[in-house]
Amino acid sequence: MHQTHDASGSPAPTEFLQILPQNHITETVGSSAMKFLAPLNPSRSDREHTYLYTDPLRGSGWLQLEGFRRGDADRVYELVRMEEIMRVVGPEPRKNPDYLLGNSFIMRANNPWIMNIVGAVLFGLGIYGLVYIPVYPHLAVLYLVMSAILIALAVAMWILMGRQRVGWWHRARRHVRESGERMPDDLKILN
Repeated sequence: MHQTHDASGSPAPTEFLQILPQNHITETVGSSAMKFLAPLNPSRSDREHTYLYTDPLRGSGWLQLEGFRRGDADRVYELVRMEEIMRVVGPEPRKNPDYLLGNSFIMRANNPWIMNIVGAVLFGLGIYGLVYIPVYPHLAVLYLVMSAILIALAVAMWILMGRQRVGWWHRARRHVRESGERMPDDLKILN
């Protein structure tokens, strides 16, 4: 980190190294890095893996990522870009986390319409279970419970994940299109 000004805005050049801790079991390197970087209000610079920062508590200047693998540094770049977008369109509701362990079991689609479609499928399966209870009377309680769970999950996905994110997602995509930049991975239709 190369600080150029202190928190009051006075010139105070200093350099220091910040080692970023990582939970190697559950978090990606990008997620760990953003825990430290996000409060610094990072912005991209014209140099690769170098970011400007303005921390109201510490000061301002620039920082450079060192010792990161290419893929991890690229993910940090994407996450810093998302931070810049959020400063314009507002905070991202219900952000899907980057998990290292179990990522294959967690839906990473940031597109809220995918969550709405999955919710519709679950709702349909729940209704199907309710309709076919009379066909299998000895399984009626099981069908009723499973149907109620599927319908509750569908409603939760629509209300908690899909509906809250739709407006934000469209505003963020519109902002990127208007800026003429490439769409970040977190805002692509399919991720």
